[in-house]
Amino acid sequence: MKSLSEKINFISQFRIKYFPQILMRNKHFKNNTILFYPHLPHHRTVIYKVCKSLGLKIITNPEKQYDILFYWDDSTYSEKINITPKSALSINLGCTDISKVNVDKVFEEVFGYSLIINPETYSGDCVIKSDMNALHDGRIIKCPVEIITKDMVYQKIIDNSFDENYVKDIRVPVFKDSIPFVYFKFKKYEDRFTNKIDHVEVHNTSEVLTNEEVNSIISFAGKIKLDYGELDILRDNKDGKIYIIDVNKTPWGPPATISKEKHKEVLKTMCDVFLEKFLM
Repeated sequence: MKSLSEKINFISQFRIKYFPQILMRNKHFKNNTILFYPHLPHHRTVIYKVCKSLGLKIITNPEKQYDILFYWDDSTYSEKINITPKSALSINLGCTDISKVNVDKVFEEVFGYSLIINPETYSGDCVIKSDMNALHDGRIIKCPVEIITKDMVYQKIIDNSFDENYVKDIRVPVFKDSIPFVYFKFKKYEDRFTNKIDHVEVHNTSEVLTNEEVNSIISFAGKIKLDYGELDILRDNKDGKIYIIDVNKTPWGPPATISKEKHKEVLKTMCDVFLEKFLM
C-alpha cells in the first residue's frame, strides 16, 4: 500500500512526463484529417494503426476537406492520380515505381554498387525473381543462361546467413528523414525467399547501421519519392555492405511474431515519429 505522499509524487511525475505530450497532440492534430487515395489502408497495416492511435480522421473522398493527402496504392507501378491536392502536405505522391529494376537503379545511383547481374555473362549461382513487388518467388539458378526470362530480374546471392539455421533480413521503417528503429527478421534457410518469418528482434538504428548508411538510405528514399514506408535490406557477410532489395510503401505490421509489449512499444514510437515528421 502506497502512502499518501508516494501517491502524490506518482501523480506529479505522471503529469510532468505525459501531460505535455497530451497537450501537444491535442494542439497539433486534433481533428486532423488524412485522405487516403485511391485506396483505404487495411486495418492490419501500420499506418492504419498509427492513425487510429493518434485519433486522426481517415477519409477516401477527395471532394471533402483534408489536411494530408496520402497516396495509398500497393501496385508495383502506380498511376499518377488525377486530383489537385487541397493540402500542401502529401505522402508518397511521387512514389509510383517500386519494381526491383527501378529499386536497384536508384540504389546504384546512391550507393555506387548494384545487386542486379547480367545472367548471360555472369558465372555462378544467382537469384531469379519477379520484377513485380511482394511475390516472394525467388529461387537460385546457375549462370550463364541462354534465354532471359521476361519480367524477371537476376540478382547476385547475398550471404545474409546468421547461423546454421537462419538467415537474417533487416527491415527498416522510414519516416521522411528518420529511421526510428530496425527489425531483424529471422527466416529458416528454406524460407529465405518467402515471407515466412520465424522470429523478429527490434534494435536501435545505431546498433545496426552506420551514420553513412543511414544517410544513404534516407537519400535513396528521397530519390524514389518514399516519404513513408519500409525497406527490406540485406547485409552481405562477405563484403559487409548493405543492399536494398525491396521497397514497401504500404507495410503491414508490426510483425506478428513480436511480443504484445514490444508491439505496443514500436507502435508508440512510430506514432511519435509520424506526429513529429508529418503533423508538427
